[in-house]
Amino acid sequence: MAEKRALSAPPPLTELIERRAALFLDFDGTLVELAPTPDTIAVREGLSDALLRLRARLDGRLALVSGRSVGDIHKYLGDIPVAMAGSHGGEIVDADGEPIGASNTAVNDDVRGALRAFADENGLGYEEKTQGAALHYRARPKFEAEA
Repeated sequence: MAEKRALSAPPPLTELIERRAALFLDFDGTLVELAPTPDTIAVREGLSDALLRLRARLDGRLALVSGRSVGDIHKYLGDIPVAMAGSHGGEIVDADGEPIGASNTAVNDDVRGALRAFADENGLGYEEKTQGAALHYRARPKFEAEA
């Protein structure tokens, strides 16, 4: 088993601003707590406003990254002008919502059907995504290797 090591504390925000660094924040597990299912997350009140203030302090050098689609992030945060990489990098948009780079090809219907059937047969969560699909086995960890 891999040794667990604690991460060092990030630099203070004032240092990031002085160094003109960009800040990339993950959505699930960083901005919102992980939840049993993707649609049961709780977004704290004022998160969108806090992100807008942070974006202003960083002169726009803020981006959100997620396995979720960009559209799903907007469902929880509203149409905030922040650059985002969604679907594990399969879709990338600038702060104006304009796509950056070519869009990836979505998972074909046969694969989606097989994933959905496997999830249904084994009591796993299935999530449709813009650029793919996901099996959620956290509630049924014995299926991790098969999933």
